[in-house]
Parts: sequence; structure tokens; C-alpha cells
Amino acid sequence: MAYIYKNIAVDTYTELVNAADKFDVDTMRICNTGGADGLITLRINSVKKDDKFDSSRAAWNTAYTAPTGASLYTYNLYFRLELPDKTTLVLDRKDLEYDYKNYDLEIYSTVTVDVSLTNKNRTNEYTR
Repeated sequence: MAYIYKNIAVDTYTELVNAADKFDVDTMRICNTGGADGLITLRINSVKKDDKFDSSRAAWNTAYTAPTGASLYTYNLYFRLELPDKTTLVLDRKDLEYDYKNYDLEIYSTVTVDVSLTNKNRTNEYTR
């Protein structure tokens, strides 16, 4: 199965995978189509606190109160990663280690990007 996102909005967080989807990312491709060099941030969100992420990346992580009143914990997998114009960043399973059943995966970019996500069960293609 594959998710393909085209023209991800600039300067806003965009959800790629919701924990409810139970989509275990095998490969992610991020293609810079914005016409300039850019910065990428990949983060995960959960209502559960994860000590593994708190200790390993404490300087990048935040906790805030969601509109529902629940605390939402945010952990950055990659923070302000440089992505030159007209290049594609490929991340595999080892680069994206997180509990996909409990976390939403989001991307932030300073330029327009296209994103392709695949998992081991590549039987369907889905475009958001």
C-alpha cells in the first residue's frame, strides 16, 4: 500500500499518517518541488508520553494541550533537515523508528514537497 501526497503546504504541519490508520511506514520519499532549497521537520504526536523520545531528543520535544483538553506530546524525528532544490530524500524503516500504532506522523516544510509513503503490503495506492 502507498500514500502519495502532492504539493504539501508550505510553513504548516501536515498529517501524513494517523495512528488509527495503523500504517507502518517502510519507505518515505520526500521530493523538493518548490524551486528553492528548503528545510524539513518530521514529527510524531501522541497523547501518551514516551520516555525514550524524551531522553534522547529532549531539546526538540514539546508537550502542549490539544483543543480537546488532553495533553499532546510531540517528538521530532528530524528537525530542520536541509533538502536542496530538485532533490529527493529517501528514508527507510531504520530512519523512521516509532510506534506507528500510537503516533501520528506529520511533516513541516519551508518549500513545496511531494511525499510518497510505502509499507510492506504494497497492494493498493492511495492519494490524499
